[in-house]
Parts: sequence; C-alpha cells; structure tokens
Amino acid sequence: MEKSALFRWHPAVSFGYLSAVLTVTMLVMHPGVVMLSLFGGLAVTARQKSPLGALKALSGAGVLSFFLAALNLFYNRRGSTPLWTWFGYTVTWEAALYGMMVGLAFSAAILWWMTLTRVMTSDRLQALFGRRLPSLCLLMKMVLRFLPRYRRLLERIAQVQRTISVQRSGFRARWRRSADVLACATTLAAEDALVTADSMTARGYGGKPTLIQRYAWDATSVWAAAVAAALLGLVIAGLAMGACPTDYFPTPSLRQGGETWLLPLWGAFCLLPILDDGKEGLRWRILSSRM
Repeated sequence: MEKSALFRWHPAVSFGYLSAVLTVTMLVMHPGVVMLSLFGGLAVTARQKSPLGALKALSGAGVLSFFLAALNLFYNRRGSTPLWTWFGYTVTWEAALYGMMVGLAFSAAILWWMTLTRVMTSDRLQALFGRRLPSLCLLMKMVLRFLPRYRRLLERIAQVQRTISVQRSGFRARWRRSADVLACATTLAAEDALVTADSMTARGYGGKPTLIQRYAWDATSVWAAAVAAALLGLVIAGLAMGACPTDYFPTPSLRQGGETWLLPLWGAFCLLPILDDGKEGLRWRILSSRM
C-alpha cells in the first residue's frame, strides 16, 4: 500500500482535490472551515510523513502565521470592540479575531501546499499536463520543487558558515548571518536557474513531449472523484446560499443556521484521503483474516 490515498488516486483526482481544498481554505475565513482544513492538513501530513513531521511542519508555518496575525493588528483599524490603546492606536477584538483566522488559514494552506508538492511528482505532472500543456507542466514542476530545494540550500549554507567561522552572539550578529545566508542562497539559486535554462535550450526543449508513465482510471480513483465532487458541490452550494458567513466587521456575524450540515460535509471532504486509507486498511484486514 502507498503512504496515502492521494498517491493511489489518478493524478487528475489528486490535483483537483488538493486545488479545491487550497482554494476554499484561502477564500472562506469562517472559523469552522479554517479549523477543519487545518486539522485535515495535519492528519494528511502525519499520514504521509509522521506525527512528528506534521508537528514540525505546523511549527514552521505557525511562525509566519503569527507574524501575519500580529501585523493585522497594526494596519486593520476596523471593529467596534476596543481591547487596548497603544501609542494612540486602538486595537479591536474584531481585528484580532480576523488576524488569527488569517494566520490559521495560512498555516492550513501551507500544510496542503506541502502535500501537493509531495503528491504531484514530476511523473504525475507530466502525465497530467505534459501532452497538451508542456510549458505549463514545466513551470509547475519548477515552482513545486523550488521551495524545498531553496530551503535545503539555506540549511547547507548555514551549516557551512557555522563550521568555518566563529559564531558571535547578539541580535545584530544573527541578523547579519541570516542576511549573508539569504544572499548566498539567492545567488546560487539564480545561477542554477541559468544553468537549467541553458541545459533546456541545448536539449531542444519544445518538441513533442514524451510521457514517462501512464496512469489508468481504476475503481478507487473513480470512487474518490465521485465522492469528492459530491461533497464539494454541496459545500459550494451551501456557501452560495449564505452558510458559514465571514463577516467580522463591524461586529462578528458568523452564523446563519446552515453550519450544522455544511461543516460536517467540509470536514468529510478534508479527511477524504484518511477515510479512503481507513477503507483500504479495513479491506486488507478482512482479506488477511480469510487466508
């Protein structure tokens, strides 16, 4: 068995499912929708990597999310419930709540994006877009692999600097080291981009693409596509009818009565890969017990 159902599904199903989760997570800032998406992203990440790996990914995303939430307090002046005044600037409860939801949504989006980069490998992207849109396929592969490679490059440069030089303490020294590491990594990434472009030109890229591997539609992929489409259709219909509103200003208005049935559907959609893994695991146990 694969690590996750997302690897067993057809590339079109996996890509469509992850794109839908990312889109709804970033556009709908309802607390229930955001928290269910975050929980689903953690569950899928823990399934593909490990619970410790999921917590590490969440901690890394949480730093950026906290920065976004804190930044929102300083530029968002809307809201009717003041919390405190700082140097003549009034911080409101509504702005704090909205900033917290933006940060959590950003964390959930990062977890799902990391899942997308793991699931949509070069072979799967080539099979999905390579025949009709080779340029788009190449662009997506380069974008998906850029962030992991850039992060590993930053870690290697920082490790080398710690090895060859004495590390001074203090905020200013750490800031300068971080700036040097970022400058070196950016220079090396730009050089690697030039080498890649020259290599593609020398190989004559732009001709008829060759598919590395073909993926067939099996029963599992058809079932997953049908269930995901049904759940997503009901969720979009509920959102269009006004369920799960995202009105934070001037006072929060986050309930319209449709959340009692929409949120369970959205939770099932976010946990669909986990539910499929459970179904496959139960089937495996049943077949093993009959042997």
